[in-house]
Amino acid sequence: MAGEGKSASELFEELQASVRAATEGDRSESALVERALDAALTDDLEERAWALVTLGGVLSVLGHFDQALDALRTAIRTTRSNESRVAALITAAAIRCDQGEFEDAARIGVVIENNTGDAHLLRLLGQVFLRTADLAGSEALQAQGRRCLERAALEEAFANA
Repeated sequence: MAGEGKSASELFEELQASVRAATEGDRSESALVERALDAALTDDLEERAWALVTLGGVLSVLGHFDQALDALRTAIRTTRSNESRVAALITAAAIRCDQGEFEDAARIGVVIENNTGDAHLLRLLGQVFLRTADLAGSEALQAQGRRCLERAALEEAFANA
C-alpha cells in the first residue's frame, strides 16, 4: 500500500514528483486527467485517497482549481490516514494561494499545523506561506508562515533532544 512505513514529508515529496512526472512530456490534459481518474477508481480506500490527492495536484497544475479542490475534498472524506489527509490539505492550501484566497489558505494551514508534527512539511508550508504573503501583502499568511516555521523548529528540537 502507498505510504506504508514512510514519513509524511517523504509521501508529500513522492506526490510532488508524481505530479511533475505526470505533467512532463507531450501528454494532453485529457490523458493526464484520465490516468489520474483511473488510479482513483481502485477498491483500496487509502490508494484511492492518494490517487485523488495526485489528481488534485494534476488538475491544479493544469489550472482547473475548482475540480482540483473537489478531488481533494473527496480524498479527505475517503482517507483514514493522517498522511494523505495532510497532503490533500497542503495541496488545497497551495491552490487557495494561487486563487488569491489567502485567508482561506491560512485557515487550512492551521488545520495542517494541528495534524502534523513533521518538521519538513511544516517548514515547507511556512516557506510557501511567507513567499505568498510577500507577493500578496497578506498579514494572515505571513503570521501563519512564521507559526509553521516556529513549530518546525520546535518539532526538530524535540526530535533531537
